[in-house]
Amino acid sequence: MENSSVRNITWVNFVRDRTVASVFALVTSQRTGSGGQQFILNLDGQGPFARVRDSLEYTSRQGDTDDENRRALTRILSLGLARYARTTDIGSRLQVTLRAGGSNAAAAGARGAKDRWNLWVYSISANTFAAMRTTRAQTSLARSTHDASPKPGSSIWDSTPITPRIGSS
Repeated sequence: MENSSVRNITWVNFVRDRTVASVFALVTSQRTGSGGQQFILNLDGQGPFARVRDSLEYTSRQGDTDDENRRALTRILSLGLARYARTTDIGSRLQVTLRAGGSNAAAAGARGAKDRWNLWVYSISANTFAAMRTTRAQTSLARSTHDASPKPGSSIWDSTPITPRIGSS
């Protein structure tokens, strides 16, 4: 990508020493599950652009050639660097154009074509929630009887528990 970008982005001065660059560009890539390649372009501003960072992505298709990938990356890098260049002297001389061809929907949208859906967005969702809680309380009462004349083998106090039920069982 380096030589292609240097040749095709003529409004940028490319340097090899990143410490003197106004913008540091780092490109990483990984294979996709469909056989293509995902490229991530990280732009990190330095010096006058110290707080400006950007991350752009491009995903190629399985059959794309190396040349197609280089051209796409050069285009993405050019768009990313335009953000930084717009605040410099050359910013007033930059121009973004839409190439002929490609998706008719994108070109029609750029020209303001009639949208029969009037930019409506539909969102359908459903949620369910159920909760169940049962409470059971139990209280014990004791009934005491006093027999003045205890019988042999019995105690003076005879306790018989009484258990009332509260709620359903």
